[in-house]
Amino acid sequence: MRGKAYRGLRDGQLVELVAQKDAGALEALYDRYGRASYSLARRILTEETLAQEVVQEVFLSLWRDARRFDAGRGTVATCCR
Repeated sequence: MRGKAYRGLRDGQLVELVAQKDAGALEALYDRYGRASYSLARRILTEETLAQEVVQEVFLSLWRDARRFDAGRGTVATCCR
């Protein structure tokens, strides 16, 4: 499953695939939320490099332990805005 195949999937489905170490699913989530995540981090931190590092760490954390994501506590979209 690559590129366009991920577009029709909901965020929760993508997170489930990330938990199975599907790099394409992580890329799809980053495509959806990377810019918004960076914008938020940049507003809070003001330093560009630090904001980039924080966003990288967030997505790396998702990659390492996607099983911890709890949709009952919020959506991927609310985590990134």
